[in-house]
Amino acid sequence: MREYLTLEQLKTLSFEKIERLQNMRFAATARYLLPQVPFYQKMFKQYGVDSARIRTVHDWQKTGLPLIKKSAYIKNSQEFLVKPELKGIFLRHLSYLESSGEN
Repeated sequence: MREYLTLEQLKTLSFEKIERLQNMRFAATARYLLPQVPFYQKMFKQYGVDSARIRTVHDWQKTGLPLIKKSAYIKNSQEFLVKPELKGIFLRHLSYLESSGEN
């Protein structure tokens, strides 16, 4: 999986393809990384949201989850540190990305 695309590479992709890539990465982040962050753990619990069901930004909005302002990060910076269960978290994340066929 490419970590990034150059501007020239992006210019060759359709809007739908770019949106698909964004949604794929967003879903992987919501499913595997955000639950490892204390702030998001609490927020998902408070709103009764299963992060594995968030596939797009629209899903985030539909669940009623708020957008996080920069001031929240500044006030609670320790709550935003990723504290993963180290055994396999990043491998699961990469596996999810690779299984989508976006290599």
